[in-house]
Amino acid sequence: MKLFQRTLCVIGAALLPTTVLADWSGVYGGVSAGRSFDAELTFDDSSLGKTETEPTGVFGGFAGYQFQNEQVVYGAEIALSRAPDIEASDDADLDMDGNIIDLKGRIGYAAGNGLIYGVAGLSSIMIDSDDGEFDGLGANFGVGYDFLVAENIVLGAEYLIRRTTGDDDDNDFDIDSDVLSIRAAYKF
Repeated sequence: MKLFQRTLCVIGAALLPTTVLADWSGVYGGVSAGRSFDAELTFDDSSLGKTETEPTGVFGGFAGYQFQNEQVVYGAEIALSRAPDIEASDDADLDMDGNIIDLKGRIGYAAGNGLIYGVAGLSSIMIDSDDGEFDGLGANFGVGYDFLVAENIVLGAEYLIRRTTGDDDDNDFDIDSDVLSIRAAYKF
């Protein structure tokens, strides 16, 4: 009877599905394309008010390094993005474009060829407009999902929220933006 039980245990263990984890450790780099939602430039001086913007395209590149400890993946990333031709949704007649630098810490959970992760870090947003230049510095945070489609090719999506503040001699202001991006990367 014990031999029969042991045999069943061995057969059962052999038939149980096993998940092979992708190796997420190392250097990676890629490009992103996304859409900015709920972006706004708000001045503390009530006479200047708030300028909301229409959803606009955001394009850029990123590079980072990750470590993996079983299913936990963590690392850091730098991303450079550009938001050309930002249009104001209110009556503010501004011609704007923006440059963005993000430094992000990442931590995630690997499951098979997928990686779900969260990010948090620092953002610098520089907006050039007809009324001058507005530079904001602050925080970013968000979530994302990467999928290893081939040995070194990663496709994913990320939702990132930025909250920054700055001043332009006379006025303090906030620059906020939420961006949903599609990402493609090469893992070295």
